[in-house]
Amino acid sequence: MDIKEQVIQIAKNARQAASAVANLSSAEKDEALIEMAEQLIHHTDYLIEENEKDVEYARRKGLSKAMIDRLTLDENVIRAMARGLEEVAGLPDP
Repeated sequence: MDIKEQVIQIAKNARQAASAVANLSSAEKDEALIEMAEQLIHHTDYLIEENEKDVEYARRKGLSKAMIDRLTLDENVIRAMARGLEEVAGLPDP
């Protein structure tokens, strides 16, 4: 499967997941968000290692420094992502 097909499949999977999540209770959504936050923290080292590969590829492809900065993950960025998920879990369900 080439990269275009992979991206299309990921998008289809995301659409299906969004439909499934829409039918969950508020408590189930909050629980899922908290679990995602915990998994981000738990897998920080792995995420940083894999991100380094993406950053290296971006450099080879000549992406601008600004784009590479946006792409780059570190422990602080991952913790901020986890906090964001936790904050969303604390909001009222629209």
